[in-house]
Amino acid sequence: MAGGKIKRSSGARLQGGIPFEKSKGQHILKNPALVDSIVDKAGLKPTDTVLEIGPGTGNLTKRLLEAGVKSVVAIELDPRMVLELNRRFQGTPLSSRLKVIQGDVLKCDLPYFDICVANIPYQISSPLTFKLLSHRPIFRCAVIMFQHEFAMRLVAKAGDSLYCRLSVNVQLLSRVSHLIKVGRNNFRPPPKVDSSVVRIEPRKPLPPVSFKEWDGLVRLCFNRKNKTLGSIFKQKKVLALLEKNYKTMQSLQLTSDTETGNEKMSVDDVALLAHMVDELNMETGEEKDDDEMEMDDADMRRELPNSAKLISCIYCHSSTMPESCPSVKNILLLDSEGKRVAVKYYTEDWPTLSAKLAFEKSVFVKTQKAAAGTEAEIVMFDGHIVVYKFIKDLHFFVTGGEEENELILASVLQGFTDAVYSVPYYIDKRTALGNLDLILLCLDEIVDGGCRGFLWKGQVDVSGGHCLAAWDTRGAAACRVQLPATAIDAMVRPSQLYLTSYNSAQALGWFVAFLRLLPCLVPPVSVHSSYAVAGDLVCLLQTWAILETVHAAVGLVHTAPLLAFLQWGGRTHFVLAVVRQIPEVQSTTSVFITFMAWSISEVIRYSHYTLTTLKVCPAWLTYLRYTSFIPLYPIGVGPGEMWTMYQALPFVKEMDLYSGLFGKFSMSYHSFLVAVLACYPFLWMKLYLHVFKQRKSKLGKVGAKKRA
Repeated sequence: MAGGKIKRSSGARLQGGIPFEKSKGQHILKNPALVDSIVDKAGLKPTDTVLEIGPGTGNLTKRLLEAGVKSVVAIELDPRMVLELNRRFQGTPLSSRLKVIQGDVLKCDLPYFDICVANIPYQISSPLTFKLLSHRPIFRCAVIMFQHEFAMRLVAKAGDSLYCRLSVNVQLLSRVSHLIKVGRNNFRPPPKVDSSVVRIEPRKPLPPVSFKEWDGLVRLCFNRKNKTLGSIFKQKKVLALLEKNYKTMQSLQLTSDTETGNEKMSVDDVALLAHMVDELNMETGEEKDDDEMEMDDADMRRELPNSAKLISCIYCHSSTMPESCPSVKNILLLDSEGKRVAVKYYTEDWPTLSAKLAFEKSVFVKTQKAAAGTEAEIVMFDGHIVVYKFIKDLHFFVTGGEEENELILASVLQGFTDAVYSVPYYIDKRTALGNLDLILLCLDEIVDGGCRGFLWKGQVDVSGGHCLAAWDTRGAAACRVQLPATAIDAMVRPSQLYLTSYNSAQALGWFVAFLRLLPCLVPPVSVHSSYAVAGDLVCLLQTWAILETVHAAVGLVHTAPLLAFLQWGGRTHFVLAVVRQIPEVQSTTSVFITFMAWSISEVIRYSHYTLTTLKVCPAWLTYLRYTSFIPLYPIGVGPGEMWTMYQALPFVKEMDLYSGLFGKFSMSYHSFLVAVLACYPFLWMKLYLHVFKQRKSKLGKVGAKKRA
C-alpha cells in the first residue's frame, strides 16, 4: 500500500521482529534455566525420538537437540514460525536431527515418537491430551506445559475441590504428576495466567473397561453438584432411567463380556474420548471427602449389586442423550454498581425474579476483586462457569454450566461485547441505556435459544451507516443488520440533549455561585456575607436538583432512586429548612464552608457528567471527579453542615420552629434535628463509602486497561 501504513491486527504483539498472535496462543518460553529444567525432568535417552508441539522460535527445540536425542519432530501451525525454525538451524550440525511439520496438530496424523516435550497453546489442552493418549504405539511419557488451573485439574485426587470428569478420565488412561509451577513473566509476551509443567505416563496395559460405558457412569456421578453417589443413584428419575435402559440392553441381547469384566479398552474407545474432549475442557468437579466416597460406594453396591449391568445401563443413557451444544444459561450486562442494564435468561435455573437478582448481585460481588479489563476472565461460581470482562462502567457476563466449554463461552462473550461496542461506537452505561433495543437485538442474534453462539464484527460503510455482520461458530454467514447512522443518532439524541442541557446548566450555576463566594475571602467582604451573596442561588440550584431523583426513577440515569432522593433531601433540608429560616446562622463561617465545598464539588461533578454525555470527557477530569470528593465531602459535612445545624439548635428551640407541623407528633422539630445530627455521621459515612466504591470501579482498573 503506497503511502500508507500496514495496520497490524489487535491480537498481535511484536517481539523481536515477529508479531506473536494471542489467538494462536503464541507465548514463547524465554527463561533458559526453566527450559533446561524441563528437558532434565523429561528423562531423555540417546535413542529417543522427541515430539514437540508448537515450537515457536525454537528455544526449547534447541535445548532438546543439544540433549543428544536421536531426532526431534516439531509440529507448528504458523508458517512464519516454520520459516524462523528452518532459518535458525540451517547450516548447523543440529539441523540433520530436526524435522519440522507445518500443520494443525489436532488434524494431522502424529508420527512415531518416544516422548513428547512441549509448551503448547492452552486452548488445545484437552483435545491434545486425549489425542496423545489415543496415539499408537503407546509413547513412554509426555512433559507438557499447561495453564496452571488446567494442570491442577489433571492431577487432582478424589476429595480435592478440583476433582472433576477431566481428572477421572485422564487418570483412567495415565499416571499424572505435577513437576513445576511457572510464573507468567517467564514468557514473551507474558500471558495473563500462570502455567505448570505436568508429566503424563500412559498406563500399560489399558484398563479393562469400555470407555463408552465408563463415560456414562462418570457423567452421572458428576452431573449433580455437591451430591453423594448414594443420593444420585437413589433418585427416582435415575433409577427409572437405569431400569428402562437395562431392559433395552436385555432386548438387544448384549454379550456377557461387559458383565464379566473381560472387555478391554480399545484404541477406538480412546479415540472416542478424544472426540468428546470439548465437553471436558476445563471442568470443575464437586467437593467430596474420602469418608463420603467410601460410604457412597457401599450404598451403590447395595442398591445395584451388579456394577457391570449398571454401567451398561448408563451407556444406553449416554448414547441416547441429545448431541450437546455450547449452552448459555444467561447473559448479563450490569453497571459499575451491579445494577441491571440488560439481561437475558435462557434456562429455568433461576425461576423467580428474586433468584435472578440475587445471582446477579452475587456474581458481581465475586468478580469485583479481579482486575478484569478488556480481556475475558473466568470464574467458577455456584456450579456455573462465568466468563466476564469490564469496559468503562459496564460489566459483561456470560454464564454456562460447569461442564461447558470455557472457550465457547468466551467467544460468545467476545461476540456480545463486540456487537454492543459497535452499535454506538462508544459504550458506557448511559449509551447502553439509550440503545437497549439494539443491545437486545444483539442478544437475540448472538444466542439463539441459549444454544448457538455468534461472532459479531462491526463495520462502517462508505455512507457512514453502521453494519453488523454475524458468523456462527463454524464460520458460516448467519445474518447481517444494516443500521444507518441517522437511526442510531435519533435513538440517543433526545435523552442526550436533555441531560447535556441539564448538567451544563447546573455546572454553570454552581460556577457562578463559586465566583460569588470567592470575594468573601478578601476584605472588605467577609465570609459572614456568604449567604447574602450566594444563598438564593444555592437554594435555587439545590431545589432544582429534585430532577435528578426523577431521572433515576424513570431510568434516564442508572442510579438508585432512593439514594438520589436521600442525597437531595439532606441538602435541601439543610438550605431551605434550616439556613434560610434562621437569619442568625446565615452569617456563620460554617455556612461559607458548606457553600464553598458544595460549589467546587458540583462544578467538577456536573462538568464531568456533561462531557461524558457528549463522549469527550478527558481522563484528568474523570480522575478529578472521583478524587476531589475525598477532602471536599468531609469538609462540607463536618465543619460545614453538621456545625451549622448544631449552632441552629438554640434558635430552633427559641423560635419553636415548625411547631404547627410537629404539633401533631410527640416530638418537636428541635428533637428531630437532634436525632438528625445523631444519625448524620452514619448516613454520611454510608454515602462516602459508596462514592469510594464508585471511585474504585472507575479508577481502580487503570493498570489493567493499560496492559490491555
